[in-house]
Amino acid sequence: MNNTILIYGLTILVSILLIAMSIYLVKAHQCNGLRNQQITGFNIVTRLRELLSHVQQHRGISNALLNGDVSLTSRLTPLTLKVSKSIGAINKEFKTGDVGEQLQPLPRWSLLQSIGRDYR
Repeated sequence: MNNTILIYGLTILVSILLIAMSIYLVKAHQCNGLRNQQITGFNIVTRLRELLSHVQQHRGISNALLNGDVSLTSRLTPLTLKVSKSIGAINKEFKTGDVGEQLQPLPRWSLLQSIGRDYR
């Protein structure tokens, strides 16, 4: 009788431990997935901030050129290449899966990509 109770007790204890370990592993996997998404999101934001900086500089120099300040002409072409490289880096670093989910549905991103291809 005592052996039977001991066997049932051990079976229940092992079952509880297996369920607890399973729950822990599922939660750990979910946390890792969330952490990877956060890192990807941070990297996308960092790259977009870099792109925005280059686009703003390009806009300022283009505006100055349109208003007759030709002294900035030599700075426009390298800046145009930086914009193109920033777009290329975003597309290269974040393959279609990541960028596709984050940026591709935005019509303005498609427009920026086409502008970037024009300068390559």
